[in-house]
Amino acid sequence: MASGALRWSRGGREVEIAAQTATRSLDLANRINAPRCVTMIRDPEPALSPHAHIAGVDELLERLRATG
Repeated sequence: MASGALRWSRGGREVEIAAQTATRSLDLANRINAPRCVTMIRDPEPALSPHAHIAGVDELLERLRATG
């Protein structure tokens, strides 16, 4: 997921789906010890921050911060 490829202005539902997908991807990347994948998941974090009020986004942001 490259941040340049993502467009967050379309609406809350799409951001929610993106956050859910990224959370599942983060779980898998951590489980298989894939740090490059974690980095790719972390890339859109700045674009997601303004959407922390949308379901799933705040949890994803917290988990990304916890993975360091």
